Amino acid sequence: MSSQKIEFHKTYTRKSRSPWKENDLSRVAMLFDSDSKAGIYLHLGDKGINGMAVSKSLNHKLPDKLQKQYIDADLVDVVMYVFHSEIENYCKESVDEHAFRRIFLLSQDAFFSDSSLYRWQEAFDNFMEQCCN
Repeated sequence: MSSQKIEFHKTYTRKSRSPWKENDLSRVAMLFDSDSKAGIYLHLGDKGINGMAVSKSLNHKLPDKLQKQYIDADLVDVVMYVFHSEIENYCKESVDEHAFRRIFLLSQDAFFSDSSLYRWQEAFDNFMEQCCN
């Protein structure tokens, strides 16, 4: 039987296979589809966010220059903008508010506010301007 749920926050018990290996201590499931097993994961280390992992089946939604599995921390806002609706829906439907607040120190409503969306869109627009012009 396949798993229908995934832990929102998981601390690794063995070495990560991500490019951040030694400094990759845990991951947060920002989006997970139990049918396809596709997801978007925020990777955390001892100094904060390492970056994000995006499943291959979701990469096509990202700008061409970002269509890869691992995306460094400085471009997390771009990923958040592209997938904001899917991530917000997943978190609000599948993630306990207390668990979310423990990781982000904000309620889901505050995290997914209009001001956050504005910031993510600004990062996306800047990325597109820099990479694609």
